[in-house]
Amino acid sequence: MGKSQLAAACARRAHAEGVDMLVWADAADPSLIVAAYAQAAHRAGVPGADGRDAERDGGAFLDRLAVTDRTRLVVLDDLTAIEDAGPWWPRPPAGRERRRGAGAGHHPSP
Repeated sequence: MGKSQLAAACARRAHAEGVDMLVWADAADPSLIVAAYAQAAHRAGVPGADGRDAERDGGAFLDRLAVTDRTRLVVLDDLTAIEDAGPWWPRPPAGRERRRGAGAGHHPSP
């Protein structure tokens, strides 16, 4: 099973368990991550996300992730190195640490 298939299995399980927010971003290029975050910001009704500036909307989405108590899963598919995501790597909520097993390189069983 490839990494994308494994991520898809984890995403299906998270969806079935009722995760509040699930974002799948093609991360082959940072601009694709920005576009996915901007779309997620619009769909989630993030204040200030008006669809006119993808970078601003994507940044607003990341800011929202860092302060919300909603459960979420962000999949950066086809990311070869964390550094490639640059400033678009999701941050854990303020005052909390990233959940055990989150991040690149960890492959939980589906």
